[in-house]
Amino acid sequence: MLDVDGEKERLAGAPQCSVSACGSASGEGAGAPILSDDGAENVAGEEGLRERAEAACAVTDAVEKPDPYVIFCAEYDLSPRESEVFRLWVTGHGLKYIQNALFVSESMVKSHLRSIYRKCDTHNRDKIIALFERETGDQG
Repeated sequence: MLDVDGEKERLAGAPQCSVSACGSASGEGAGAPILSDDGAENVAGEEGLRERAEAACAVTDAVEKPDPYVIFCAEYDLSPRESEVFRLWVTGHGLKYIQNALFVSESMVKSHLRSIYRKCDTHNRDKIIALFERETGDQG
């Protein structure tokens, strides 16, 4: 782990969300003594750590929301590159911008767009944006 501007010290007391931290009391690592930085056993022990870990996991779960672009692209079976083109295209970027951003030729961008339109059964940008908004409920 890299220590950037004291980040390690700040995070030392914060629980990290992991399978064992978010698991049940009988999960792996249960019953092991909790040691402080100096090696002394922590009196609060495992219960205090588990409570902090569960709280951290609850915050993490509440914050993470599925990306509507990922869902839409998976639903219409777009390839990873088509997904990149789609995200840029429906957010209003033009062919030249996409070409430069993805380091591909203009004809490659057009080829990806034809494939996207075919898979989504649409024929222009307005219709594909409307389909995206209808499918994801995303209005912006």
